[in-house]
Amino acid sequence: STKANGAAIFAYLDSTVTLNNVEVSNCSAAQKGGSIFNAGTMTITGGSITGGQGAVGGNIYTKDSLTLSDITIDKGIATGGITIAEDGTVSGGDRTYGGGNIYMEQGQLNIQEGTTIADGTTRFANGGNLYVDVGAVNMTGGVISGGDSITNNKNASGDYKCGGNVALQSAAIFNISSGTVTGGTAHEGGN
Repeated sequence: STKANGAAIFAYLDSTVTLNNVEVSNCSAAQKGGSIFNAGTMTITGGSITGGQGAVGGNIYTKDSLTLSDITIDKGIATGGITIAEDGTVSGGDRTYGGGNIYMEQGQLNIQEGTTIADGTTRFANGGNLYVDVGAVNMTGGVISGGDSITNNKNASGDYKCGGNVALQSAAIFNISSGTVTGGTAHEGGN
């Protein structure tokens, strides 16, 4: 079944959640965080989160604090709530946001050693693997790779969508002291 937010795990405001060796796959949410919606303090160590689908944040939507260590997060899809008819007609949805694997509304995201964030996709949106609206990403290890920001049009402001791997808004900070960001593809208008 499809939930509105966080089909596998929904962490309420001010909650504290620690997940070890978690295996989450093929979840779907109509809105935010196909697999996980986090509004608290969450730490995930070990395991995998794969194949999630949501309008924003295919695998994870976070709006507070998220720490990732020794985990694989991959193959998430951010649909933007858009539907594509058989004839190719695109309708509905929000073409502004994305985050195929992770969407960060605000707060802090810590990406640590052994973490792989890979092969995320957006439809008509930004950040194939990671989209950051407001807040700080601190990458001290791991890999972000193979993200794909797919679009063939411009948004309402006339801007192309971008950020094959990572898309950062003006109030976002990305600190990287160790780790690798590689192999992203941004269709139409940038990397």
